[in-house]
Amino acid sequence: MLKHFAERVGASWRAAATEWSGNGSAARTHNELSEVLERSSDCVIQTDVRGGITYCNPTARSMLGWRADSASPSVNLSHFAAAGTLRQMVDVVLPAVQTHGVWVGEIAMRLPGRRRVPFSLMALAHRGQDGQAIRYSAVMRDISADVKARLHIQRQNDVLSAITEALPATVVIVDSQGCYRFVNSAFERYVGLPASRILGRTAVDVLGAEEVARRRPYMRRAIAGEPVEFLLDYPGPAGATYLSLHCIPLSLDGMVDGFVGISQDVTMQRREQARLADLAERDPLTGLFNRSGFEQRALPDTSANEGVQHALLYIDLDHFKQVNDRLGHATGDRLLQMFAVRLREAVRSSDVVARLGGDEFVILLRGASLQAAEAVADKVLAAASTPFEIEGRDVLISASIGVALISGSESVLAEAMAEADNLLYRAKAAGRGRHSSVRALAAQTAAG
Repeated sequence: MLKHFAERVGASWRAAATEWSGNGSAARTHNELSEVLERSSDCVIQTDVRGGITYCNPTARSMLGWRADSASPSVNLSHFAAAGTLRQMVDVVLPAVQTHGVWVGEIAMRLPGRRRVPFSLMALAHRGQDGQAIRYSAVMRDISADVKARLHIQRQNDVLSAITEALPATVVIVDSQGCYRFVNSAFERYVGLPASRILGRTAVDVLGAEEVARRRPYMRRAIAGEPVEFLLDYPGPAGATYLSLHCIPLSLDGMVDGFVGISQDVTMQRREQARLADLAERDPLTGLFNRSGFEQRALPDTSANEGVQHALLYIDLDHFKQVNDRLGHATGDRLLQMFAVRLREAVRSSDVVARLGGDEFVILLRGASLQAAEAVADKVLAAASTPFEIEGRDVLISASIGVALISGSESVLAEAMAEADNLLYRAKAAGRGRHSSVRALAAQTAAG
């Protein structure tokens, strides 16, 4: 601001001087120069080498509280210097003016009725033939409004900085060229670099090309003016970590000039959400999936891939109620837990095992033929009929199983469950401790 002020004043004075020197009239030049000074909205003050004021234009006289039609009081300019300004004049301004002929900067003045007023100042030295300063000129402007605005902006920046430092998140400002303009200390810690090595550099320089490639589609949308929210995952030996990111377009004077980026590690929240979701889909007694959990995992398999065949085993324990009645519910619960373990051991890790409730279980065998499903059913029957040792006694039960095949459309899971349930009751009717499938049903029909 001060540089522009000095350039503007200097250019105006040089233009006037060129015109005056070209017209050949010293009197006219003097009159026109006096008119410019008298009408200037800037304060123009001239002093002798000791600082005594020898001339003030009307704006300066008004600033100093002097009447326009009165004689200039015999006073030194230092009389109006605010605290610290006189030292600045002696240590900084005068040496610069004596060496370079000009100094541009800010000073503070103490004026009538006002404690302290900031001014922009261009100080000039006028030299005699021997090169020594014979008087000084000062062109000054009250910059109270500008300083107030700067302080307001600074306060806003301080508040913004305090907020961004208090947030449990990284905060950055990236311009439209992809360079960092601002980063908080959380981002410094995240990338392991101080702000001095981040600001002005691109995201590729700081984060690396591979990481930026993952973020680039979202960054481009933000720079185009679209608020974006996305999640990135990072696999690791202790499990995946997750980073939630928000890119908020930064609009200046109606134009998008980059974006504000906010990111936060949400690994713990994601893991807790997964844990709660898993609890909601798990049978608390056996740890197997419940009906909801089974459907969540089975539906995508049975509805998305037409032509891919799966098998369904619907299992019911025989005479389980008698175990509860005779040995108590604690023994019955323990038997269900032990049977659940045997079920998991009888299938692949890719298959889905669930407890539907009571003593009913279901297994989805992914990509299984009828022959393979019947083989698994035999394993389950053997697992059920093997004695369960509970509190020093052997508990004997058996199981009945309905085996159905699944392939095709959205409704096939429900249809297969109904078919497997029907086949299960056929197995029970045939004497329990066995499985019944479409093939077995066909064989019974042929024999009958």
